Amino acid sequence: MKFILFIFTFVSIACNGQVTITNVAGSFTTLGVGLTTGLTMTAGKLYIIFAGTSNNAGTVATIGISGTGQTWTEIGTAGGATNTTSKKRIQAFRFAPTSNNTNDIIYTYTGTQDGGWVQIYEITGCDVSGTNGSNAITQSAGGFSNSANPSTIFGSIQPNASIILALINDVNPFTGAPESGWTESVDGGYATPDTGGYVMYRIGTTDNSPTVTAASSGWASIAIELKPSSGRRRIRNTN
Repeated sequence: MKFILFIFTFVSIACNGQVTITNVAGSFTTLGVGLTTGLTMTAGKLYIIFAGTSNNAGTVATIGISGTGQTWTEIGTAGGATNTTSKKRIQAFRFAPTSNNTNDIIYTYTGTQDGGWVQIYEITGCDVSGTNGSNAITQSAGGFSNSANPSTIFGSIQPNASIILALINDVNPFTGAPESGWTESVDGGYATPDTGGYVMYRIGTTDNSPTVTAASSGWASIAIELKPSSGRRRIRNTN
């Protein structure tokens, strides 16, 4: 009698999502941005707003964000990063909708502002579990200085990380150049007072200190490391 032996081998393979970053709206204005109208947002995606504001004198205002059916959660330290010399502030907020919606986004200023800007990003391939997509953010870092070549430093980052960096300074426009391998998304500004805004990102990097080549200015920055979605599937081999 012959016996035929079948061996079933189960192999677990990690499947990481591919992060994509798309700028979907933005504006610069000497009046400060009050409203983004009719932005369509899709369930399962992450939305990040970078908001910058300036002041000719005194303490620069903080920004709050709201909208119909939306809860925007600030990323990192409350109030973001501030350069008290150039009187510039930059903040970041996240929202992970659980259903598709098209609504207005409202910006409010607490304190004095003499202009502001916002840039909105739609991000796919992130882990949007947790409260309002909290697990999509591995970490954030901020900085400020009055110097050339602004850089934001993480202590460490995950292998093959995806990072998005935003800066505000006292030059109109910002006038920067990204590091090799990074994608420049926004380089703009407004006058009275001169204020610049800059955003760049990279999908898959080991660079924990993204740097923008730029002349000396009074700048502040926020950088965000994104966590990709992941899953596991099992493949059965029959021998």
